[in-house]
Amino acid sequence: MGILRDEGDVVQEPFVCGTPPFLKSMNGIGFEDSGGAKKTLTSAQRLDFKRARIDVKIIKRESDKRAKYDLFQRLNSYGTKATEQELRNCLLVSISKLHYKWIEELSNDPIFLGVLDLPERLLEEQYHMELALRFIIFRQVNEAQLSKIGNIGEYLDAEIVSLTEFNKKKRDEESRILRNTFALMDEAGGPTLLRRWNPQRERMEGPFALTAFETMALGIGYYDASKRITAPILRKKRSELWQKEGFKSGFSFGLRADQRMRKTIPAGRRLFGAVVEQ
Repeated sequence: MGILRDEGDVVQEPFVCGTPPFLKSMNGIGFEDSGGAKKTLTSAQRLDFKRARIDVKIIKRESDKRAKYDLFQRLNSYGTKATEQELRNCLLVSISKLHYKWIEELSNDPIFLGVLDLPERLLEEQYHMELALRFIIFRQVNEAQLSKIGNIGEYLDAEIVSLTEFNKKKRDEESRILRNTFALMDEAGGPTLLRRWNPQRERMEGPFALTAFETMALGIGYYDASKRITAPILRKKRSELWQKEGFKSGFSFGLRADQRMRKTIPAGRRLFGAVVEQ
């Protein structure tokens, strides 16, 4: 309708529909005859929109962050299906746009993205942002707490509230550790470090593997040890990991994410603990 303003108080162009999956005839339709629309809704249709009832929930800007979290979770029962991380991003923006921008910038670091080497579909679903969150949230999680985690998605949702309490010093520290960790991984082999080991072909192959992320990336990050671990040492530790009996091909099949992480995260800490303690 041409009345929406952005954060800089600039009026935005009126919305023109694209091509939705099941209503292809909506393509190019605008609410009114403006904004480059090929055609518009009829006057009767516009009237229906204007008279439609909208359910509005209001929570004050200064309200407690956990109250905002609770409201968001209650409202998130209907509407278009989105990925867990897309919903998590909405939650993060609603609580603290500053912290959303921080995670967004961190997850778009070129070296971080290069080591993950995710397909375009996962990038569109914001999976790289989820992995940045996982790194920060699980990097130093207490192993006793790790044993109590059930649904990983719900745990990440709840930890979002604690993350928005990070001050600048804490955010800078977490940014430095993530960037240093992935710079080392980039030097030691890049994307191959986060793939599965094929014992028959004696090489890393396949797509990104959470098992490798949880052991190696979180293992290095736990000790903030990127300066004490060289690229040759990291490559050696990668080989050691996949030769362990408990990490043979297919070990995580049938395991829930929380069951897998109770094994992978402590294993990563042990893997690099010997190097750090030398």
